[in-house]
Amino acid sequence: TIYDHRSTGPGTIWRQLPDLIVTLDGPAFRRRYDGFVAGQALIHMIQPQIAYRYVPEVFQDGIPPFSALAQDFHFIDPLNNFTLIDRIPAANYAKLSLSNRFYAQGLGSSGTRSVREVAHLILSQGIDMRQEMGAKGQLVGPLDIDVDLRLWPRWWLESTLRVAPDTGTLQEVLWRGGLNLWPGSSLTVTNYQRQSPATQYLQGSLTVTPLEGLRLTYSVRYDAITDEFRAHSLLLHYEGVCYKIEASLLIRKTGENVFSFQIDLLSL
Repeated sequence: TIYDHRSTGPGTIWRQLPDLIVTLDGPAFRRRYDGFVAGQALIHMIQPQIAYRYVPEVFQDGIPPFSALAQDFHFIDPLNNFTLIDRIPAANYAKLSLSNRFYAQGLGSSGTRSVREVAHLILSQGIDMRQEMGAKGQLVGPLDIDVDLRLWPRWWLESTLRVAPDTGTLQEVLWRGGLNLWPGSSLTVTNYQRQSPATQYLQGSLTVTPLEGLRLTYSVRYDAITDEFRAHSLLLHYEGVCYKIEASLLIRKTGENVFSFQIDLLSL
C-alpha cells in the first residue's frame, strides 16, 4: 500500500510485509438418520479444523490517520481482521475449531434429492502467541460459539457468543435474524452487545426488488445505551446486461454523512 494523501511528512509512506495463513481441515465424521422427519433424512457431520496466521511487526507511526473500522460495534475475528482496518496488525494467532453441521436431505417430486444445511454449532478456541510473549503472559484467547438455524427456507437465525478466557464471562453477543418476505424482498434484524467498551445496538434492514435487476436496501441503527437512532443508510443496486450501478447514502447523527456512486462494466 502506498500513502500519498494527507501525509504527515515529506515523501511517500509505504508498507510491505508477508501475510501467512495456513488452514488444515481434519477428517469429517458423518452419520445419517433416516425417517427423522417425514420424507427427509438428517445428516450430522463433525469436523475439526486448525487455522494459523502470522504477520510480522511493522513500523506504522508515520501513516496518516485514515478512516478505520469502528470496532465498538463490529464483531471481529482475531484471525481475519487483517483487511478490516487501515493499519496492519501483527499476528501470531492460531484457532482450533470443532464444527457440528446438520443437513436435511429430501426427495423431490421428480425423484431428485436435495440437501441443505439446516443448523450448525461451531466451537472455536483462540491461541494468541503474541500475548504469551508480551506483558500479559496469557496464551489462551477467546472462545467463540457460533450457532446457526435455518429450519425453514423462508427464515434463519444466527448467533455468535464470545467468552473471555480468564473469567469465563460473555465479552460479546451477536445475533441476527432474517425473514424472506417474498421473492427478492427480505427483513433482517441484528442485535449486538459488548461488555468493554459498553455497547448495545439494534439494526434493522429491509430489502425490496421493485424491478428486475433493481434492489433497494434501507437500514437503521438504534443505540440502546443512549436511546437514540445513530445512523440511516440507503443502498441502491442495479445490474444490467453489461454494467452494474451501486449507490449508497449514509446519514449519521455524529460524524460526516457519506455518499458513494460506482459504475462497473461487466462485459462489452
